[in-house]
Amino acid sequence: GSDSGAVWSDVMLEHHGMYCDFDKARSINSTAQSWSLGEVGVTLADLSSLALTPVGEERASWQGEWLYLKLMTGGQVDISQAGQQRRFKAGSMFVIDPAWSFQESFTERGQMTVLRIPKAALRDRGLRHSLADLVTADMNSPDMCATRDLIHCIAQQHVAPSPIIRNLMGRQLLELVDAILGGAGDTFMP
Repeated sequence: GSDSGAVWSDVMLEHHGMYCDFDKARSINSTAQSWSLGEVGVTLADLSSLALTPVGEERASWQGEWLYLKLMTGGQVDISQAGQQRRFKAGSMFVIDPAWSFQESFTERGQMTVLRIPKAALRDRGLRHSLADLVTADMNSPDMCATRDLIHCIAQQHVAPSPIIRNLMGRQLLELVDAILGGAGDTFMP
């Protein structure tokens, strides 16, 4: 409808902690579906002709207590952070910290699976939980390819599993994040 852009922007701001700048004519088919697997949030997003920027601490929807693992399943996204721009295409995987300013731009179309990981759970595991820069998975590594495929498979199971199995799947996702972040005990502070 005529107010769908305003509704989309409000949902992105209030539920995802992201400011959204979009092309009203070309972004119309963008979608995002979210649910949780235990303490890990999962979003399947299909985005077109829009840019997303995380809100700051002044907003109640600030996502600074979370890390985001993003698995590109189609298309591409451009990430601008700290004066650098990187392009991620289908098959790539990276982790980003919304406590540090960045912009995601979907100039064409991009599909991704997003895991919202609580920093507290990472701290409890002795893993890095504050990232001043992107952590990019080496997709030439068989371990990272297997990790990507398992994340993708688990994230597709959003309807059928019981709450007990969904919780177990969330714990398994946290185990897989260990493989990507590595370096137990390393913490990057501002």
